[in-house]
Amino acid sequence: MISPLGRDLLILILVFTPLCLLSVFLRFYTLIKIRRRALRPDDYIIIVSTVTMLGVVGAVIAGIAHGIGYHQADLEWGDIAVQIKMQTSTLWTWTISTCTCKLAVLFMYLDIFRTDPIFRKVIWVLIALTACYIPVFIPFFMTQCSPVSAAWDPVLSQTNCRPLKIQELASVAVHLFLDTAIVVAPLPIIWGLKMPRSKKIGVSLIFSIGIGVISIMIWRMIYTARPDHGADPSYQLYIVSIQGEMEIWLGILAANIPTLAPLMNRVIGAVSTRVSSVSRKRKQNSSTSGHRVMLKTFGSTGNKDRSARQDFYRLDDDNREFESQQGIVMNRETRVSVEISGESEGVPWEGYKASVQSNSRV
Repeated sequence: MISPLGRDLLILILVFTPLCLLSVFLRFYTLIKIRRRALRPDDYIIIVSTVTMLGVVGAVIAGIAHGIGYHQADLEWGDIAVQIKMQTSTLWTWTISTCTCKLAVLFMYLDIFRTDPIFRKVIWVLIALTACYIPVFIPFFMTQCSPVSAAWDPVLSQTNCRPLKIQELASVAVHLFLDTAIVVAPLPIIWGLKMPRSKKIGVSLIFSIGIGVISIMIWRMIYTARPDHGADPSYQLYIVSIQGEMEIWLGILAANIPTLAPLMNRVIGAVSTRVSSVSRKRKQNSSTSGHRVMLKTFGSTGNKDRSARQDFYRLDDDNREFESQQGIVMNRETRVSVEISGESEGVPWEGYKASVQSNSRV
C-alpha cells in the first residue's frame, strides 16, 4: 500500500541513490586509473558511509511499502509497527552514514591543506567532535523506549517511551554546527592563495556543496520545533525521511566531487581537443570548397576553359623541354627581368630562357 507521497519519496530515492553510487565509482576510478595512489582514510570512510546509506534506503523503501505518507488513522497497526521499526533501525544507519560523510571530508582536508598548522588543529578538533557524536547519540536514541521493542507495541509505546522531540532538536543542532564549521573552515585558506579570483570562486563552490546540507538541517530544525510535530507520525515521516536522506545524499556528493578534479580535467581536455579538431576541419573544407583562382602567367591565357589552355603546355629552349601543368605556375610571385640580345626567327630566346628559369624554381 503505497501512498502518493510515498511514490514521490521513491522517485527521489531512484534519482539520488544511483547518483551517489556513481560518484563513489568515479572517485575510485580516478584514484586507481588516473592518480594511481594508495587508499587514504577518507577512501575507507566513504565506503562505510555508502554502505550505511544503502541501509537507510532499504529501510525507507520498506516503510514506503507500508504506507508512509498516509495519515496514521488510516493505517492498520501492523503497518504502523513496520514504520516504527524502520525508524528505529535508521537511528543507527543514518547516524553512522552522516557522521562518516563528515569524517571523509575532514580527512580529505588534512590531505589537501598540509601547510597551515592552525587549520590542521581545527580539523582534528572537528574530527574528534564528529567521532564522539556516534557513541553519544546512538545510546540516547536507542533508550527512548524501555525496552526497545516497546516502540512498536500499541500499549507499551504509550507508557514506556519518552518524546523524541528533545533528542531530535539536540541532534539537529549538533549536525548544523558541524556542517557549518566544515563548510566555512577551508574558505580563508582558499581565498588566501595566489590564484585568479574566478578559480577561487570555483574551488570555493566545490568545497561548499555542504551548504545544501546546512539548508536541510535548518529546514529540519524548523520542522521539528513545530508544535504539531509528532502528532501524526506516519504522515510526517514522509518529510522526516526526505530530510534525513537528503542530508546523506548531499554529504556523500560533497565528499566525492572534490576528488574528481583529475577526471574532469581529462574529460574537459578531450572534449576541447575534439571540438578544436572539428572546427579546423570545417575551416579547411570551407576554404577548399570556394572558387578556384586562375592565375594568368607565362604560358597561360587566364581562361578557365581547359581547351583554351592546351596550346600552352610546352615551352622550348635550346637544350631541354619544360612542361607546365596546364599553364599554371605554382609559385606565388614570378619576376622576369630580361634583356633580349637577339632574335631567331622572331623568337626572343633570352626572354623565354629567363622566364623558364624563374618558373622552374617551384
